Amino acid sequence: MKKRIIIPALCLISLALFLISGSLTFASWYVRSETVNKLTTAGVSGKVTEEYEQDRTVYPGSRVNKKVQVKNTGNADVMVRVHIEKVWGDSRDKNGRVIPNTTLSTDNIKISFHTENWLLRDDGYYYYMSVLAPGETTPSLFDGFTIDGKKTNGKYKNKNADIIVRMEMVQAEYHGLSYWGTSFAELGITYKGTEHIPIMTTAEFNNPTDGFTFTANGGDLFSEFKNLTRGDCRSQFISVANNWDRKTEIFLSAEYIDQSYATEDNYKSIIDLLHKYAIINITDQYGTLIYSGPVYGNTDIDSQGTNSMKYPISLGTFFPGEAKYLNVSLYIDTAMDDNCNDLLALVKWVFTAQNSSTDAGDPYGGSGGLWGGDFYTFLTGEQGQPLLYAVITLLSGVLFIILAKKNRKNKA
Repeated sequence: MKKRIIIPALCLISLALFLISGSLTFASWYVRSETVNKLTTAGVSGKVTEEYEQDRTVYPGSRVNKKVQVKNTGNADVMVRVHIEKVWGDSRDKNGRVIPNTTLSTDNIKISFHTENWLLRDDGYYYYMSVLAPGETTPSLFDGFTIDGKKTNGKYKNKNADIIVRMEMVQAEYHGLSYWGTSFAELGITYKGTEHIPIMTTAEFNNPTDGFTFTANGGDLFSEFKNLTRGDCRSQFISVANNWDRKTEIFLSAEYIDQSYATEDNYKSIIDLLHKYAIINITDQYGTLIYSGPVYGNTDIDSQGTNSMKYPISLGTFFPGEAKYLNVSLYIDTAMDDNCNDLLALVKWVFTAQNSSTDAGDPYGGSGGLWGGDFYTFLTGEQGQPLLYAVITLLSGVLFIILAKKNRKNKA
């Protein structure tokens, strides 16, 4: 009779120990994967080329040849505009520029502009009416000027004059003209640009062993944040998915990454881009703000709010096979320095995952499981650990006593 009681008791104790030890194993898995994302700024640069006979004495009524063109020395299609300023002065500064004398009218400096290629707008700029490709040079804005003898009197004797050419460029693609408050349609220009096919980037959680897989551009999630220029506003979606067959909570954070590839000349510009000029906003698919601030994540700020990505931010609990979307938008401040052109900057994002705390009692995504979620969470939490270990110790002691008594009986 006693033998029949002992055997079921041993089976129950063993089962209890198995379930409890299994609960301890299920409670503590955690995995992280990181991705290095790249921002690049466009190489928007150019120069004004002038053919001009310097230091020439000009007499009223005479013509001076002066040819003004603009060359695209960067690596992106650009739009060009030029502002012309005329000045008279008594002398020049150490850089050779005329020191303006505002009492002398400049109406007597006559310039014939080539309006077939350039459009004068209300803002005072002449807009080149075509897209300028890398390496190309514009037709001349003008080829010379004359001094109107009827408007030039003795006050201008021995005076100096300058025609100051100020040139600006913006990237033709990605709505670069919006920086000037205009558009191709408003200028009457047709431009298709490079055919752009949006790339869907994904961060997929596989399982606790294999971690995450990042797709698109060798793990670079910032598919749309390339060839940026001042005033740019870009946005893209990043899919975050749970490919595992168990309910999982996923988190996002950022970490410092050394821009060690940078040269001594552009390191400061890269830091300025990441810390000052590139502003990012991340929301979930319902519009809830996750982070807003400098693109590097503002990890210098010790905050768990939406102004820093220093600490992991929960993206929610994902059911098996569920995908959610992050809406990521990036804005480049119009105050960005010209030294920030043609740069590469890196941003490190870290994705982490752990079993969902909302249903820790059921690792398969159910509601309660063997133990019930609340009780299971209590047992595997810090407060429940002493009780759990006490139960294990007690059951182990009971098992030892039963086995000892059985051993003595067998010897007898």
